[in-house]
Amino acid sequence: MAVVTSFSPDSNFWELNPQLLLDPAFAAIHKADKSKGKNESSLVMWWVALCYDLDPDNKWRGGILEERQQIIGEELLQLKDFYKQEKKRLDPVIAAYVKFTDSPAKRQLRMLEQKMEEKTAYMSKTKYDDDTWESLDKMMVSDDKLYALLAKVTKQLSEETGEGQGKGGSAASLSDGGEI
Repeated sequence: MAVVTSFSPDSNFWELNPQLLLDPAFAAIHKADKSKGKNESSLVMWWVALCYDLDPDNKWRGGILEERQQIIGEELLQLKDFYKQEKKRLDPVIAAYVKFTDSPAKRQLRMLEQKMEEKTAYMSKTKYDDDTWESLDKMMVSDDKLYALLAKVTKQLSEETGEGQGKGGSAASLSDGGEI
């Protein structure tokens, strides 16, 4: 079940998700906010949700995290390098949000995606030459195994969230899924 049920940054995050105020990290950022209607902390929480929530309804869940952080920070908060500027304040809120929203399958998916990004970055920086070609080839071949594991975790996550199921737990048809 999703924690944040609507990704609507034009709405007040706290009004849509008051249950999160029970967590000390969220309560602290809410309490420290002196803006009218707690709008500043609402935007910060939308930034966190859009950058870190793996729910299928979050259209920003894919892509490279650093790029999401940058783009969403500039759009929502009109701050270039928002995360870098506010890292110390944001890290506990991000950790609480991820802990609060991630099931075991989502934690596994998050870790796999992070490792795949690290691998891609490493391979991009490594020159293909006489000293590295063999290890780079092995890394490229291992991608099949990683993608198979990613598919397995994604399927598990889909089953966990009830996606792909019809009434009574039956498999959804193509028309149920909006594919035809």
